[in-house]
Amino acid sequence: MYLNKYKKLVWVLMLVLNITYASASNDTVKSSYNDNKVDPLIAKQIQSAISSIEKNLTIDYIEVSPIESLYTVMLDNGQPIYTNMDGSYMMTGAMLHIKDNSIVNLTEKLITNYFSKMLSKLNVAELICYKSKNATKGIIYVFTDVNCFYCKKFHQDITKLNDLQIEVRILAFPRSKKDTNDFNKLVNIWSSIDPKAALDKAMAGSNMNYNDMHPSSKALSIVEQQQALGLQLGITGTPSIILENGEIISGYVKPEVIAQKLNINK
Repeated sequence: MYLNKYKKLVWVLMLVLNITYASASNDTVKSSYNDNKVDPLIAKQIQSAISSIEKNLTIDYIEVSPIESLYTVMLDNGQPIYTNMDGSYMMTGAMLHIKDNSIVNLTEKLITNYFSKMLSKLNVAELICYKSKNATKGIIYVFTDVNCFYCKKFHQDITKLNDLQIEVRILAFPRSKKDTNDFNKLVNIWSSIDPKAALDKAMAGSNMNYNDMHPSSKALSIVEQQQALGLQLGITGTPSIILENGEIISGYVKPEVIAQKLNINK
């Protein structure tokens, strides 16, 4: 699924989501490949080269790639680029490893691992969670919007997903800007005494008087953060389902398909 993205990413500038975050210090660039840190001088050269193209392009980490003299630069939107040691040559695309007559997409693994790491940092208490009554066999994260037809269709499947022992964790992803009616609906739901019940009613199409609700600053912050996370991960539509391993399923799919991807048989 990510190969289609790379066809459009000829230059590194096309990776930017126009979201600015504080960049990491040059002398603390980390590497996860073989637990070897990248030489600070090399890291500085790479960062300088990238900054010369786009100052707001934020690097999460730099690591040595499996190819000699090639470095992997992971941007904070979960998209990697590859560069030589001084950043004078850069490229995007899928790095493939051919082994035992099979092909492994190393780039896709990098992306899903990064997404998985971002999800692990979430405060579960700020999500609307639907837990299975039986032992949980899998967890999915779903970016949703109450004005989305397929989000409502997906919401009807939550009971079936729970029956398959899949826990569903909902994140707010309003498809409109702050202070719009659609954005405020999700803020009001997260402000409710019982956010799950409020979300169920909204998804069922119940007439809710959002004007009578009292949005809290905490709920506003949660919705803003979850929307920003979705944008950072490249989410553009709803529902967007992310598995625990970081794999993204864009759009509505049946519970059985999700269970299959989670290797759950029932």
